[in-house]
Formats: sequence, structure tokens, C-alpha cells
Amino acid sequence: MSDGKKPTLRSQLSVLVPKERVISRGQGCWNCKWWDRDKAKPLWTEKRQVDLKTALDIALNLPGGEPKSAAECKTQEALRCFNIKSMVNSLDHLVASGHVGVCLGGGRTADGKPVGDFVVHSFLCDRWVGVLGASLATGGKTDPLPEELADKLNGPKN
Repeated sequence: MSDGKKPTLRSQLSVLVPKERVISRGQGCWNCKWWDRDKAKPLWTEKRQVDLKTALDIALNLPGGEPKSAAECKTQEALRCFNIKSMVNSLDHLVASGHVGVCLGGGRTADGKPVGDFVVHSFLCDRWVGVLGASLATGGKTDPLPEELADKLNGPKN
């Protein structure tokens, strides 16, 4: 509890993070008509099994079996097995919580490559099309793309 004399993090936030560097997004996959979190669940169920089978096949051929931590990984194959299992665990949580979805509109990364199978809700690409009512959240303006925002905050790359 604050006694009014001791500064709190909230009161010092403007000092720690200058106001001009605080970014509020009105756009992202979360309000794009091409993003679908419901389609992510069945797709992840299918891909999850393929990934787990790959990890199992690798683990069966490892001398010590499946590694329990990255420190136990003595070979590239052991590290690959560990990474697959870690990724499966992370995506289990992300899909279940609705933080990732599937892009049905051909989303692209900043360098023009297609996005992966699963896209986090806060991602923004140049193919964003607002869902009904999204213009209310954005005030009719579009947010700068991440690379445009980086240029604005940090100056253009030389």
C-alpha cells in the first residue's frame, strides 16, 4: 500500500518509459477478418501429433532417451527433440488460451514471407482487413506496420 510519499512504479512510469515511446495498437490479428482462433484448435491437434511423433522417433534413437532439460542435450538430435517438446508445450498453452489463430488471408512477415501455420493475436501485417466494427477501435486510422513504427521510434536503418 502506498502512503503517498513513496513513489510507485505507476507514478514513475512516465519517467521510465517516455510517453512518445508508449504504443497503443488498435489493429492486430485479433481484429482482422482473416484471423480465426477457432480453426487453430483442430489444426494444432493434427500438427501436434506429427510433432510429438517426430520427437518420439528422435528420443528412441538417443542413448539416454528423451532429454528433460536443454543442459542434458549432448547432441544436435537431443537438442532438436527437446526443442520440439518445448514448442509443443508452448503452443498447447497458446492455442488453449486463444492467443494464436490461423491466418486465412495470406498474411506476410515484414520481409514478405508467408506467416507460419499459427499467428499470435497481436501480429500486424500489410494484409490486415478489419472485422465489422474494427473502425470504431481504430478511429478510422490505420496503425503503422511494425517496421514503420521501429523507423519512427529509432530512426531509419542505415
